[in-house]
Amino acid sequence: MWTLYDELIAPLPETILIDNIFQCDSCTLVSVDGKTGGTITNSLHTRPPMHSNIRRSDIMHSDITPSALSWRACAGLIKSWNFQEASIGGAALNAYYNQVEKIQEYQTLYPDWLFPENPNPFTDLSTLITDKRVASIGHFRNIEQYFSNAREAYILERDPRTGDYPDSACEYLLPDMDVVVITGFTFINKTLPRLLSLASRAHVILVGPSVCMAPCLFSMGVSALAGTVIEDFEQVKAYALCHGDRTLQHTGLPVRFAKP
Repeated sequence: MWTLYDELIAPLPETILIDNIFQCDSCTLVSVDGKTGGTITNSLHTRPPMHSNIRRSDIMHSDITPSALSWRACAGLIKSWNFQEASIGGAALNAYYNQVEKIQEYQTLYPDWLFPENPNPFTDLSTLITDKRVASIGHFRNIEQYFSNAREAYILERDPRTGDYPDSACEYLLPDMDVVVITGFTFINKTLPRLLSLASRAHVILVGPSVCMAPCLFSMGVSALAGTVIEDFEQVKAYALCHGDRTLQHTGLPVRFAKP
């Protein structure tokens, strides 16, 4: 089950140290080597942190200055069962993969990939899901509208609203789906590998500011990636402290690409 995470972590350098970490209830940021990565913070209080350098009694709304924590080791925190700590690992991964120069490199190395001009991944769903069975892991904003052309549509949520299915229904519903949209939050809570296995016959789209824009995911059952590039650590941090809600969506650069 750790294969996905191990492949994401492996390319990161061991000799470059993390510069700074910021975490609040809306987002987690990691700055390293002049780059910044971000994720939405999973603030559930789960297991104690596994890395003593970032152990704190109150991690929220905090700057954390790690002591001799390498980029790869920081990214390895994605495997932590302390979800606040795992959010830091996800941000460290995104500081590596979710960069403008990386995206440009992907365009050169993989010319057959599609880079749509519109960064909104839901705009193409209308044609893709017409008369298809479609599911969303996560209740995205206006998702019902985007799913209006589907033959069957299911929204699955850990905290379900009226009409949603609980996330445990994934085991029963996903194997029969034609298209599955999955929130990037699943990187942090470790449900992504199982969800990809259940949706192995579907066209799978990973969506959200926590999504890691890594090419290796295409060999693991992912069809399209839609994530966020963070270019200015201090700017995003300032926005988070003043506004909080949907910080990465408002301050990041949306980017997406798909394997034809």
